[in-house]
Amino acid sequence: MNPELQNLLLMLPGIIYSNRFSVKAPIDVDDCVAAITLAKSDSGRLEVGQWAQIVKGKHQVNIGLIAEVEVWRVRLLVVPHIQLQKFVLQDSSTSGKHKQPQHTLQPIPNLFNPVQFVLFDGTKLRQTRVYLYQFQTFLFDHGLLLKDFDYHSISSHDVFIHYSLSPLFCASGHLAVTEATFPPPLE
Repeated sequence: MNPELQNLLLMLPGIIYSNRFSVKAPIDVDDCVAAITLAKSDSGRLEVGQWAQIVKGKHQVNIGLIAEVEVWRVRLLVVPHIQLQKFVLQDSSTSGKHKQPQHTLQPIPNLFNPVQFVLFDGTKLRQTRVYLYQFQTFLFDHGLLLKDFDYHSISSHDVFIHYSLSPLFCASGHLAVTEATFPPPLE
């Protein structure tokens, strides 16, 4: 049995699977219908150019502008939280013999600047087209991060924008942002 089928069997009610065999047990009719019916996708209520609140993951409480909607994902334009500098705290009494753990400043929301990034990090960026840069798996468009989310990680209801993010979205100059109507400010 392949891993995809095993994962499907684990999600179905009434089927218990172990490494050696599957155990079949009777299930209620309601559970049977739920097992063969696909859940309704949220893709119908999300549209390109709409604002969405990120509700799960490390980007939680951020908002973004929907750039693409597909069956399995939503791609948002979000303001990246960029780590600007690192510093090391050292105890002067040890005269450099024992370094204490490296501490970093909390990342702040800021537009991605390819010139500053290359100067600070020394890493080469790949420019795929005008205003579109790629660093490792990160894709930046007009300074905004293009990030993929599943439908359960975002919500288009009750979206508010933090006062510090509005000017950053505007400063990006991204066409989709300039055409979008901004959500109300978070108070």
